[in-house]
Amino acid sequence: MLIAIWGFLEALAAALCMNVYVVGLNKVNKPTLPLASGEFSVPTPVLLVVAFLVMVSGHGLLASTLWQRAQQFDIENKDCITQFYMFIWKLFYAEYFLIPFV
Repeated sequence: MLIAIWGFLEALAAALCMNVYVVGLNKVNKPTLPLASGEFSVPTPVLLVVAFLVMVSGHGLLASTLWQRAQQFDIENKDCITQFYMFIWKLFYAEYFLIPFV
């Protein structure tokens, strides 16, 4: 299982690198793009990428936390059901922190 996940991550990294290359290649000699035309300054795309990384990392962290708690869930225990329900609400409110990064 771990080998399959590792292979998937390798393929995903390769696809991401190819996409960055192709997108960068398509932007050559296009003066109407925001960065080339001066509409964006150089720090603006950097800020967008950082915001995207914060958003993706935050969602990944919250999703993995939910997954771990779901693995420990006992449907027969009423206290466990209540705690899990309250945990989902806490995750819901934690999503409000990530809204500015969308």
